[in-house]
Amino acid sequence: DDAFYRTDVDGNLVMASPSLPRLLGYDSLEQVIGLNLARNFYVDPSQREVLLERLEKDGSVVDYEVELRGRDGSVFSASVNSHFYLDASGAVQGVEGVVRDITERKQVEDALRLTQLSVDRAADLIHWIAPDGRLLYVSDSNCRRHGFSRDEMLAMTIFDLDPSMTGELWRTHWQDLKERGSITFETVHRAKNGEIYPLEVTANFVEHNGREYN
Repeated sequence: DDAFYRTDVDGNLVMASPSLPRLLGYDSLEQVIGLNLARNFYVDPSQREVLLERLEKDGSVVDYEVELRGRDGSVFSASVNSHFYLDASGAVQGVEGVVRDITERKQVEDALRLTQLSVDRAADLIHWIAPDGRLLYVSDSNCRRHGFSRDEMLAMTIFDLDPSMTGELWRTHWQDLKERGSITFETVHRAKNGEIYPLEVTANFVEHNGREYN
């Protein structure tokens, strides 16, 4: 699905793979060869200038995200990998590289960011715990209620928060959770200021990519 392209020094297309016109909504290579990349396809032509500046500085650009406009006017997100191509004497003849449509990836990333934000801002205290009791994630509300920063909490274990929890009780709890899938119970937690307060906990067992979570 990647589309190869080559432009001259002015940004006009001089060579491309057959996948480029398909990506841009054209029927053939002949329809796109000679068109100016910035004027005809970049939603924001200044992004082309930024690309050239980065090429001048670094020699190549990897995963540079731009917005491109197809023949029908539709706009999509693309990732561009580019470098200068030179003649036998070393003089720059233009730019060549590969373009990939990342619209679907961007949509997934946006959905994940929204999900993460929703979890972070949840009123209930949310945390993910590893099988050995290490805290892997804590919500904003969790940090506020316990009085610790996120970095402090992510260096802790469930044994630091729950004064009633022992290694043996944790192993029994984990096995019970794996068998039942979800458990609701009451316990207590200790805040940074020493306050011990009661909690009703709903724990869920999750397995993802071969790793287990509470």
